[in-house]
Amino acid sequence: MITLSKYLCNASTVGDWTGQEQRAADNLNHIYHALDECLFRILVMGDEKDYHPDIYDAVMSRVWGDWKSNPALLTLTNETMEKYIQAITVAYTMPLEGGLPGQSGSTTSLPL
Repeated sequence: MITLSKYLCNASTVGDWTGQEQRAADNLNHIYHALDECLFRILVMGDEKDYHPDIYDAVMSRVWGDWKSNPALLTLTNETMEKYIQAITVAYTMPLEGGLPGQSGSTTSLPL
């Protein structure tokens, strides 16, 4: 089963951020929510038997390792988060040469 709730944290579970625990938890949860939305579009297709909870868990578990002691978590911007999510989900998307129909000269990814 794919479940976001097991990854979400709060100020008491995020660790020591020298008085900024709530901000760290909020930003980490922001990453988790955005990544969940992205992964849902990629990994959840069709019937439940076709879901990929093992891949979901592997990608979601990576977030904690990448951010647990990264000071940039406290100043996270939407742009940084989007780049991060794109970087860790690129392996699960298929590139389209030439971009989307109606676009020219770019390479775009669509979910597999």
